[in-house]
Amino acid sequence: MPGMDGLEAARHLSDMDEPPAIIFTTAFSEHALEAYDTNAVDYLVKPIRQEKLEKALTKARKLTKAQIVALGMEKQADARFVVTFKGIDDKLEISRRHVAEVRKFLKVK
Repeated sequence: MPGMDGLEAARHLSDMDEPPAIIFTTAFSEHALEAYDTNAVDYLVKPIRQEKLEKALTKARKLTKAQIVALGMEKQADARFVVTFKGIDDKLEISRRHVAEVRKFLKVK
């Protein structure tokens, strides 16, 4: 990358309030440990097998504990989530498959 390498870009992205999931794809395996220090979801070395990419994308779609806390969610033992709204004495229970939709809804201002 001109001006900045992928590791430096990942460091800047990881400093964001809501950092995106980062998956490195590269021909060089020697930077894997440094990539994980940037909280990368995965580090794929070329040639990339489809099943490895699918697994990395699945990991990237999952909420982290920090994201769950930031959204006011608590994960229950039965894999459901409970959302608590600030200033409202009520809770919303949602299944894992609906978390993404609720996330989008809660971010709308």
